[in-house]
This record gives sequence, structure tokens and C-alpha cells, in this order.
Amino acid sequence: MKSSFALTFEQDIVALLYRYRGNKWRVAGSVPGNANNLHSELESLRNIAIQLAPSKFSVKLYAERSHVHFASFETDPGDAARITEEDILAMVAGKFGLDPDSHAFDWSAAGDRVLAAAISQEYLAEMEKFAAEHKFIPVCFAALSDWNEFNGEPLFGMTAYARNNLGSGMRIGRENEPPKILGASKSWKVA
Repeated sequence: MKSSFALTFEQDIVALLYRYRGNKWRVAGSVPGNANNLHSELESLRNIAIQLAPSKFSVKLYAERSHVHFASFETDPGDAARITEEDILAMVAGKFGLDPDSHAFDWSAAGDRVLAAAISQEYLAEMEKFAAEHKFIPVCFAALSDWNEFNGEPLFGMTAYARNNLGSGMRIGRENEPPKILGASKSWKVA
């Protein structure tokens, strides 16, 4: 499953994105995180999403970049594809001094390098709580990245809401290229 919508949290702005084509997203609207009428502004964004695609209304949560730890590790030729998740976890934990039990992580191989990303479970829970409180349907956690940081997008797993309400057989689809965010559009076409 690939979500038709996303919420991004960046520089104290919450933006609603809708999938335009493939890994391209258009901005449906945004709200300053410190808006006096934050709840009603977010309700307006949610209503836009429901009007655009009522049967496809679920959101991917893109973490604020300042909360994501990106790392690149050189490997011996051909070893990047054989490294285990435990190896990656140890490398990321060692580089950033992170507690592996309190962080989610993802990784990808890029030639003779391993590209990794880690984020605190506490921050993921805060994002999910925020989205749920404002009646969005959060299904997964991800981060926006560049090619030199990650192949595709770091995907940090399903939300508790998705695990509890959408069935154990549901799988979240990864963006194979870094997502591209385009400006707002009047066409409002949802892929």
C-alpha cells in the first residue's frame, strides 16, 4: 500500500501533500504549527483530502529532518548487500550514540556504501499522536531524503493505528526514489 496523502513536519509548519504521480507530491495546503486556530486549520486540510479522495484518505508521516540521523558507511567491495540489519543497527548506534531499543532505523545499499537513517521512537509516537488527534489516518513513518543520504526514502514502519486497524496482512510500499515535492496545483488530481 502506498498512501495517497502525507503530512510533513518541517520548520514548525505542517503541510498536507497529495500524491501527484509516482513519487511526486503536490502541496494541498500548510499550517504554521503555532497557529492560534491550529485545530480548525488542520480540519480544513483534512476536509480538502476527504474531498479529493474520500476512499483513499490515509497519510504517511514525514518526519522533520532535524530529527533524522543520516549516516553513510563504507564497506569492502560487494559487502554492502550482505550486511545484516544487526550490523547496520550497531554501526548507527555507534556513530550517533543512540539506544537501539529507543530508535527506529532503515538502510539501503549504494554500491560499496551503506546508507542508514535513524529516528527516535518517541518522536514517531508524537507525530502519530498529533495526526490522530486531528483526525488524520496515519499509516506509516518516513523521512524526506536526498540521493546522497538514502536510496529512495527511509521508511520507519507502520503506525500503531495501522497495525491495530488495517490488518496484519497490510504492507507499506516504499518510495524507490527520493520523493519530490512540487508546488500547489489547482488540478487536485490524486494518483
